[in-house]
Amino acid sequence: GSVRSYGGAAVRITAQLIRTDDESHLWAKDYDVTLDDVFGVQDQIAAAVVEQLKVRLIDKLPATPEIDSEAYGLYLQARELARRSTPEGHVRSNKLYRQALGIEPEYAPAWAGLAENYIFLGERVLTVAIGETLQDGRCAEASTVDENYVAKVDDAFDEALCAANQALEIDRYNASAYASLGRIAMVHDSSEDSLAIAAKHLERALELEPSNPLIINQAATFSKNLGRLDKAIELYEYAAARDPISSGVHTNLALSYFAGGRYDDAIKAYDTALGLSPDANGVRSWLATTHVLNGDPDVALEALSKEPSEPWRLIGEVIAYHAAGQQAPLDQKLELLMEKYGEEWAFNVSYVLASIGDADKAFAALETAVKNNDTGLSEIIVTPEFNNIH
Repeated sequence: GSVRSYGGAAVRITAQLIRTDDESHLWAKDYDVTLDDVFGVQDQIAAAVVEQLKVRLIDKLPATPEIDSEAYGLYLQARELARRSTPEGHVRSNKLYRQALGIEPEYAPAWAGLAENYIFLGERVLTVAIGETLQDGRCAEASTVDENYVAKVDDAFDEALCAANQALEIDRYNASAYASLGRIAMVHDSSEDSLAIAAKHLERALELEPSNPLIINQAATFSKNLGRLDKAIELYEYAAARDPISSGVHTNLALSYFAGGRYDDAIKAYDTALGLSPDANGVRSWLATTHVLNGDPDVALEALSKEPSEPWRLIGEVIAYHAAGQQAPLDQKLELLMEKYGEEWAFNVSYVLASIGDADKAFAALETAVKNNDTGLSEIIVTPEFNNIH
């Protein structure tokens, strides 16, 4: 099908039914509607397709939940910003999700989107502006957000947990919220049964939406962190085929190729991710490290010159200068990395130190990472930079 807009709020939706084996058209119909009636049209199209397929349903046709059109527009904008995989995009996305929730406070997908954003912020940037913390059993409302409030990792994950649970309180069949609970358990829960909890939530998410590429992406990450790289790559490749314009999926696929020693494949996947989201933090750093392990430190340094995140750039530069045998810039970059980011980025610092052969300091940094409950620890068995100290 297709959707075309004309005349302001008017749209034409063309739905087609095509036989896949010979590409023959079985049925087609146009629907001319306004955006205010878009949910009713979804139900009409669903009913028409079911009738054409002669499917017998036990229960009545499901109805699309109605939502204010302005709130829905804000939700779609927020979702698109989040797909860019940048901290700035996720912070802006959060503001739009909260605006949508200010209009439709019971819209579960927006709560689920907030959960995904806060997980990203907690994992990727460590110290982030996320607004006020929990109030009256709910996550921060749009009217209470203080843009100057700076929170730590635990606060970001508290917000993520709150938002995911709020989504499920409204809609207990929200698969994305279950996937977020699985991710939180996998990367932030330090209890002994955290992986079992993560598996339970991810299984439930897959039961509800077995072909959702974002949920498959989470299941793939779970497999990767358990060391099941073949399964992880299989799932990431499927997710990338289902959602080819998601830079995050291509990045995760590249990370799995990298962990499995498939450096050429990783480089191609990173290039695809950067083509979709040129400003994504960390991707050029991971690409550079891949070039280093592939024997091209000079290419790595060139890639790092465009890395927008200072800590990720320093991480890549230390590894690349070490591989290139350039001691002076190596010492300078390592000193700066340790001075500015040695505490909050302890896991990353530990594998940098391991990669350049400083085992004692690498283990000391790992101790700090454990103390901080660093989310990176969930990836420890599939981080090739630790090979020197295994």
